[in-house]
Amino acid sequence: MDMKIKLITRDTYKRDKDVRTHPCMIIIKGVHNHPTDSASALQQLRVLPDTKNAYFKYFNIGMSVAQAARCYQDQINVSASLATKANSAINPSHRVIYHIRNLWLKANHGTLGGGDMFASIENYAATSKASKIEYKTDGEKFAVVLVTEFMGRIHENAEKLVKLCSSTLQVT
Repeated sequence: MDMKIKLITRDTYKRDKDVRTHPCMIIIKGVHNHPTDSASALQQLRVLPDTKNAYFKYFNIGMSVAQAARCYQDQINVSASLATKANSAINPSHRVIYHIRNLWLKANHGTLGGGDMFASIENYAATSKASKIEYKTDGEKFAVVLVTEFMGRIHENAEKLVKLCSSTLQVT
């Protein structure tokens, strides 16, 4: 890209007719001064949204970073060319995959140590109707009680067992 700003004087105004309407000229050329199709140039590309969404799907079904990378790499190895394998927009590095995982965690589960934890608890309570969840906060302190459906059934059965034991074990 070449940019030329002309100083407007009487002489330039007389000699150059373009200065009257366009005092600043920008010339864009589609020629790079470096190779754009080499492996090192392809490694500098940002991850495509489709690739990021594919990893988000892997994380949604419970895959770890290593499992998601292996699964995606297997798909790439089956159908892709060498240029596609070198392209970081389509085939990101493990460091980038960890970053995508952190983005997914922040979007779906909030952050550690921040105010997002309570929003995540409320989200879990709203989506898990079978579970009962309550929390209390008092400044810096908080308490969370979670009773899942399974835990509720166990406690109901334990109440019957405890009543039976207490009535039969009284020795005077």
